[in-house]
Amino acid sequence: MYDGDTFFHLSLIGRIGLVALSGAMATLVLWAAWRLGHQAHWPTRLLVALGAFVLFEWLAPQIHYLWYRQVIEGLPLQWVISWPRPVAAAEVLLLQSGTSLSAHGRAMLGWGLIAVLVIGGRFRPPPSHL
Repeated sequence: MYDGDTFFHLSLIGRIGLVALSGAMATLVLWAAWRLGHQAHWPTRLLVALGAFVLFEWLAPQIHYLWYRQVIEGLPLQWVISWPRPVAAAEVLLLQSGTSLSAHGRAMLGWGLIAVLVIGGRFRPPPSHL
């Protein structure tokens, strides 16, 4: 299924670094979205989750490209992203953007953001009476 995935063209250090970078970015996006929207009503939490995902979809390629520049010799310094594309983010969520590890991982992040904010956001700790 992932035979031609570019991930497998990286060295072991390149793979480990890419997974660590992706995990750190996903954690940061989940944390920021939670902090921003977990106390809002569910429609707002959904918008925060989707907005965070579109932002991640827009910015992540540039951050990943900077990592690739570190592990692949000769890549030029360049800007690889354009304007945010909500339609492309929707394609990722609907698993219509390809069968790569990247596409499937991004879809898991998107659905995770939605689950954490929309479903998990409704569970709030009881107020403390100090």
